[in-house]
Amino acid sequence: MKEKLLYIHGLSSSGASSTARNLQALLPQYEVVAPDLPVEPQEALSMLRALCEDIHPLFVIGTSMGGLFAQQLRGYRKILVNPAFHVSRFMREQLGTHAFLNPRRNGEIQYEITPRLCDSYQSLEEHQFDDVTEQDRMQTYALFGTDDSVVPRKEGYDEYVLYYRNAARFKGEHRLTRERIEDTVVPLMQTVLIKEALLASPLFHLSLSSKELFHSNFLHWLGNRYPEAFIAVCKELGCTASWSERPYMLRREYHNLDLCVESGEQVHFILENKVKSIPRKEQLDGYREKCAWSEDLVLLSLATDFPDKDSLNAEGRWKICSYHDLHQALRKHQDKLAGDPYALGLVEDYCRFIRNLHDLSQYWRLDDGSPFLVPEDKRLVSKDLRIADLQDKFRYSQLCLALNRRLQEKLSVKATSGLGIQAIREAEGGGPEEVFTNWGFTHGQGLLEAKVKVKAGKGADYILLIQLQGDRYGHGIEWICEDKHTHAAFWKKTQSLGLVSALSFLQFTEGGKAKFPFICVDEPITARRKGKEAEERIYNKYGDRFLYQSKKIQGGASVAEVLDAIVCDVERIREKLLATTPSA
Repeated sequence: MKEKLLYIHGLSSSGASSTARNLQALLPQYEVVAPDLPVEPQEALSMLRALCEDIHPLFVIGTSMGGLFAQQLRGYRKILVNPAFHVSRFMREQLGTHAFLNPRRNGEIQYEITPRLCDSYQSLEEHQFDDVTEQDRMQTYALFGTDDSVVPRKEGYDEYVLYYRNAARFKGEHRLTRERIEDTVVPLMQTVLIKEALLASPLFHLSLSSKELFHSNFLHWLGNRYPEAFIAVCKELGCTASWSERPYMLRREYHNLDLCVESGEQVHFILENKVKSIPRKEQLDGYREKCAWSEDLVLLSLATDFPDKDSLNAEGRWKICSYHDLHQALRKHQDKLAGDPYALGLVEDYCRFIRNLHDLSQYWRLDDGSPFLVPEDKRLVSKDLRIADLQDKFRYSQLCLALNRRLQEKLSVKATSGLGIQAIREAEGGGPEEVFTNWGFTHGQGLLEAKVKVKAGKGADYILLIQLQGDRYGHGIEWICEDKHTHAAFWKKTQSLGLVSALSFLQFTEGGKAKFPFICVDEPITARRKGKEAEERIYNKYGDRFLYQSKKIQGGASVAEVLDAIVCDVERIREKLLATTPSA
């Protein structure tokens, strides 16, 4: 029997509304129950409470006036869409007879709004939040259209957040269209169910203290206790597992490897877990070089698309697998644990856990229209699960991947990711035909950057970079010469560079205006004073040789707009670099 969803319609509508039909079409795995509401509000609420006790809905979804009623159904998961908590105020301006917008089961085609009916609604509204429980606060979610012209913000969003915590905005009007159901309501339902499933998993909670180590330890336990199942899983992940035909030792943290098979002091199998962090080719190459004789190299990654993936695939040494792949492999061979119900229960919980974590990560994916600055309401689920850092790292690795593709497609330059400043200094490449990109997570904020190496002569090389950290868009210069100076001396040296001056890349005088993209808030950059008697300066610094200036990114900027701004900045640098001979 299918689980049920209760849909509650708005004023002048019925259970035969297009919203009810769209919900059923988009969620065929559930049965959508959509009753016609009685005109009298107390009668409608009593009917809905009795219906909930009968069908035990998985979710209650109420739109407009339906949100007023849904909010008062205690103890159920609820999604309120543009809820009208004070429909009586609207009704007092609409006295008289009105036609129902959709067919009613009793055949009625019209109803009358009277002063008495308005009073009845007002009486219900006055006490609608009286008995909100902590469970209701956790299980109630609301979606508010940015272009809703029917329900004023103070009567919708502002009042809701006085009593509840889960509020989100979506691009749309008051009426809930099929498109908005598909891209807002359905993902919200699915992420809520995933969150609850993860919170119910003991193994998920245990994993939070050491995300990568936990998975390696779990697989180490499985491999030692049930080697037949472990070997079968490895083969499902693409391994030859030829090492299993001779004596071997399954080891943890051997030569800093997450999990490996060692025989005769030789490593034949490596399994690297990446849950908390994003895979980097440089690290994986190091493991491979240390264990050049390894037959099977498996990378298990929560992020299924990342900047170094194409390079790893091209080499063909590492088998890149998702935790969904691991879930399927374990499910296929869990029968090899038969006879040990405790172990079987653990594996079943682990399978649910990694499947749900993988599914949740798919909702972190970006597209060009996504807001660059993630609204807090889009991080509520990951915050509740205490994995908001995973979401941020996942996001910024995707941003770096998207930036690399844009640089290659629009400027036909080589985009090299993941190199530190020392590696860039030693790299033979650079100049206008190569851009060094990177991503990271520092001080609780995501980091994205693009660097162009300027070869100004022996001992005078430097980097011009665009760096985004949190909500700041920065222009910077990083000196990679071997000279040792104070930051003030490097700043003086910076001002003599014709290339930087030609770009208007940094601000040189107080009150001047650096050339920043339109996506930045148009505000002046003012001079800073370091210490009471210190000289004013108009740049920020990190260490002695990284000098930068930044502006705030506009809240409405999209991913595409920000990435295109970076590409345009890189193009400006390349054009000036080709036309200008920088002075050291």
